[in-house]
Amino acid sequence: MSNAYVLYNNELVLIQDGTQVAAHRCYLQAGGNAAGAPRVLRIAAAGTVTGIDALVTDGNSGVKYYDLSGRYVGTSLNGKRGIFITSDGKKVVR
Repeated sequence: MSNAYVLYNNELVLIQDGTQVAAHRCYLQAGGNAAGAPRVLRIAAAGTVTGIDALVTDGNSGVKYYDLSGRYVGTSLNGKRGIFITSDGKKVVR
């Protein structure tokens, strides 16, 4: 690899020709070396890039509901009326 930069000690450092970038690391590759071409930097990832393609849930988010006194009400508000607070701090009015 040549004309590439890596972040090392909070500085962009030019990589020597033939340097290998470790797996799961990114680098900036300089391009546009042709006469009259603009200089550009491309972000590239070494190796295979992976990611999350889809998120599948079972419908049970695990949210717990509490009344305004702080008493645990349950994981469902079916048939219940009032003001409730969820385990993540959101307010629900039914």
